[in-house]
Formats: sequence, structure tokens, C-alpha cells
Amino acid sequence: MNKTLIFLLIFPLSTFGSFMSECVKLTNERSYSEAEKVCMLDAKKGDRESQYQLSWIYSQGKDFPIDYERSRYWAEKAAMQDHLEAQHLLGVLYIKGWGVDKNPDVGIDWLTKAATKGEYLSMHVLGELYFEGKTVPENIEKAINYFEGAALLGHSESQENLGIIYYQGIDIDKDYTRSFSWASMAAMQGNARALSLIGLHFFNGKGVPQNYVMAYAYFLAAQESGIKKLEKVINVSIQNLTEKQYITANFIKRQILSRGNIVSRNNAD
Repeated sequence: MNKTLIFLLIFPLSTFGSFMSECVKLTNERSYSEAEKVCMLDAKKGDRESQYQLSWIYSQGKDFPIDYERSRYWAEKAAMQDHLEAQHLLGVLYIKGWGVDKNPDVGIDWLTKAATKGEYLSMHVLGELYFEGKTVPENIEKAINYFEGAALLGHSESQENLGIIYYQGIDIDKDYTRSFSWASMAAMQGNARALSLIGLHFFNGKGVPQNYVMAYAYFLAAQESGIKKLEKVINVSIQNLTEKQYITANFIKRQILSRGNIVSRNNAD
């Protein structure tokens, strides 16, 4: 992994609570043209959830062109009413300068407000920003704290990032036990890069006993999930396997891939 992590720009749809409005329902069903009409009625009445849904729709360009200005307008309306996902989206818009004059300071403020109240995507993005050190001064301690907050809430990419940071010892002491623990949590959610990291643990015997069967199984699972540039370690692993171990490793690989959806980053190293 190089020094730059990937800036997460996913804006989740709100589905909290037992009641789902027609606005949210239509958006979740991807009936965006109908959702825009329905959401607009309640958004104009001040309903923060409808305002957020409109903002999300305009940011995505579904059924009509992306309109970041309208997205920013409605995100701000909802954010002022303490809608956490809207605060997250608004923060990203300000940082990227989409639909508004670029203002990283304002963007960081909105992300921080959302993260402080438990918005895990804002925690993750703040972790990325402090790790990267371009939008804000680099601060690995803050980055780790934000990643841990999101990771403890189940965010697999934050778990993956922590696994990489502790494995490589990026501005901190290497901790293979922590690295393996975080990578395992991410892998259980089908995170493809975490699969390759676990393979690396077994391949090098870091934090776990060296085991070429497990290394080959995880490397192969990661490769089949879209991770590239694993041919060398896969070949070395397979050269250290007996025929019986090879069969066992492929069985384990199938078990790994059967756990559920695989989350992969395109063209990841």
C-alpha cells in the first residue's frame, strides 16, 4: 500500500427506524424520477430526511445529470437539522468543491460534526484525510483514532486500513497481532484486500505461524476477488505444497469465498 489511501465517497441511503417514507422507499427501489417528485414535496415542508434523499439523488446522476449545486442546497438544509448523513455528504461536497466553492476547512467541520455523533463514513473519510496529509496536515494518530472508531462500528475498509497500517508500521511500531485481528474482521465481511493481507501474514509467518496452505488459500481468494499482482506469492506458495495440501487449500479458498459479498478496490495492488 502506498502512502495515499482511497478517499471514500459513498453516500449511504437512510433506512433507519421502523417507518420508511415513500420518498425513502422509492429511492431505495431506484425509482429516482418518482422519488425526486415525492421527496420534493416533503423537503419543501422542512422534512430533513426528504431533503437528504434529494441531495443524494442529485449527487448521483441517476435518471438525470448530476447536479451538485442542488445536491449542496438540500444537503445543507438537512445538515442544519442535524441529519448526520447529510452532514457527511455536505462535508465531502465542500472538500471536493462540487456545487460550492472549494473550502476544505468547512468540509472538515461538517465531517467532524457527523463523526462526533457516530457517522462511521465520516470517521473513515477523516481517517483517510489525516493519513494522506494533503487536505489537512498529516496526523497518523488522528487517522488511526478515526479508523478505529469506524472499524468498531463494522466498517470493513477502516478495518482493512488498520490492518495495513499495523502490518507495515506506517509511522508507528509494527504490530502483527493487531494487523491480523483487524484484517480478519474485514475479511469476514468479504473485503478482498484484507484477504490478501491475511495471506501475507501466513506467507511470512507474521503474527501467526507460517502456513503455505492458508497463504495460498487466501491469496487465491483475493485474486479471484479482483486483487492483482499476486502471481509471485501464489507461485511461491504452491511450490511449497504437497498435492494433498493443494487440494486442502483450494477447499479452504472455496469456503472463504462462500462467506458472502466480496468488497474489492479496482486495480488494487
